[in-house]
Amino acid sequence: MAAIMKYINIPFFFLLIAFTSILVFAQNTTERGKVYTCDQPKKEKLTIIDKADSEPFRVARIEFVGNTYVRDRDLRKGLTFSEGDIFTKKNLKKTINNLSRLNYIYPISPKNVDVALTKTDKYIYMIFCVEDRPKNK
Repeated sequence: MAAIMKYINIPFFFLLIAFTSILVFAQNTTERGKVYTCDQPKKEKLTIIDKADSEPFRVARIEFVGNTYVRDRDLRKGLTFSEGDIFTKKNLKKTINNLSRLNYIYPISPKNVDVALTKTDKYIYMIFCVEDRPKNK
């Protein structure tokens, strides 16, 4: 009886792992695993971007959510700045234009970018919400 139970639990274990991974990767998640939607109010976003552009803020972290098939490293090729660089509004606009020209995601606009500032270290965090285009067969 114990030998039969051992074999019954193995497929259940793999089924549980497969189901869990589908749930995790099917959602837009940030690095910390929370489901994320780009719904930052426009006024708040513009205030943060203007403040970061007027003072020397560095880019702390750049994240992409919504990309299922496209890798982050492929999306990072469209960035005109990287983590650690000084943030400018001009570079953000160029980045949005570059990402919008990529053939494997739908075009994005400033509403697809959420930003946050740290008060003590003068860093800006950015999240780009993208959507994969369907794969051509």
